[in-house]
Amino acid sequence: MDELAGRRGAAGRRLECRRLLSATKTEGRTFEVRVTPTPSLHDRYLIDGTRMIIMGASLNYFGRKQSFLILVGPDFRAELTSVFDRSWGTAKPWP
Repeated sequence: MDELAGRRGAAGRRLECRRLLSATKTEGRTFEVRVTPTPSLHDRYLIDGTRMIIMGASLNYFGRKQSFLILVGPDFRAELTSVFDRSWGTAKPWP
């Protein structure tokens, strides 16, 4: 996210997220973003059909500050997937 978007607060961050999601579509990639009714997750997770990666930094600071990615094992992925499935079911698509 650029500095201007950060200075505009939440509205700027939403606008920047929409721009980035649109850009991924032009590259042939798809993402689905949902928002839960109440904030229940703090960390950032990347999940595909076989893997789960936990990001230890905010997306807007990833690469600018100390950052890490953790590839979790299948047992941990299975446990967390059931928790995410429940949250995903109550979340609304965004934007």
